[in-house]
Amino acid sequence: MSLLERARTTITDPPRTIVFPEGEDPVVQAAAVALAATALVRPVLVGAPPTFAGRLAPYVADPDGCVVAAAREDPRCSRYAASYAARADLPMGAAELITGRPLVFAAMMVAAGDAHGMVAGIANPTEDVIAASRLAIGARDDGTVPCSVYLLDLPGRVSQEGSMLALADPAMNPRPDPAELAGIAVAAAGAVRDMLGWEPRVALLSFSTHGSADDPAVDLVRTACDLLREQDVSFAFDGEVQLDAAVDERIAQRKLGGSSPVAGRANVLVFPNLDAANIGAKLLQHFAGATAYGPILLGLDGPVSDLSRGARLDDVVGTALLVAGLPARRRPAP
Repeated sequence: MSLLERARTTITDPPRTIVFPEGEDPVVQAAAVALAATALVRPVLVGAPPTFAGRLAPYVADPDGCVVAAAREDPRCSRYAASYAARADLPMGAAELITGRPLVFAAMMVAAGDAHGMVAGIANPTEDVIAASRLAIGARDDGTVPCSVYLLDLPGRVSQEGSMLALADPAMNPRPDPAELAGIAVAAAGAVRDMLGWEPRVALLSFSTHGSADDPAVDLVRTACDLLREQDVSFAFDGEVQLDAAVDERIAQRKLGGSSPVAGRANVLVFPNLDAANIGAKLLQHFAGATAYGPILLGLDGPVSDLSRGARLDDVVGTALLVAGLPARRRPAP
């Protein structure tokens, strides 16, 4: 099932408004037209020229409402500034400067319930996207560890889920401790259930498989797995396992003898640190030709994705469909 086909089953109240704070980017503009044509997503582009509305006119009832030429001049900016000033105890002038920035304005649209989610990052570094999202949207109140997940579509991969594979955490936690690593596994498992309807099979990766090596880095992964067992999580997992044992049933049989509920069939790979996850994802993109969706930021109180600055048209379209399929903001709009 393609992402578009899956989105038609998971988005029950279309169209869902997705805001793009980098509306001047030509890849984002092309993606917005493609998304509007699906009737599942109503794109709103911050920074796009007013003439761009004409490209959306065949698909959107009010195309002018999909273009925010300048965030500071938009009527909503004053409302967002007043809300932020009250929350942060700031003077109105300072709040207007902050909420007038395209990234913050777009995130405030999500916080205010004026957009379902935000897709950013094609022209801004990850640090800025995360900062704006935390500032305007805030963290979930259920203890979810802030982290991220990449969805990669790998040519030639054959599995129960087709060619897709989830990787965590490529964007947010440079050196997670065992509790954070366990939390990343929980968040990533929940995300693939929400976005793709998968039954998660999570492998916590290491350079060791079930005691084949000893090192503090291996102990970190083992301890994270112990914490998941104590939590009695509702998904299958295993660790520590090497990558080949996680995704290749023949190798898993040789290394583990069939004793694992996950090995050889993992659909969520949790890397021990951000270095490994980010490098691994980009290796698959550039040498295996994988299409990358995300990273999707988890643990925020609203759907957000931080695109790679090398994102292509299909990456942006697929990412927006995934964000549109995530649950909406939990807390009421301020």
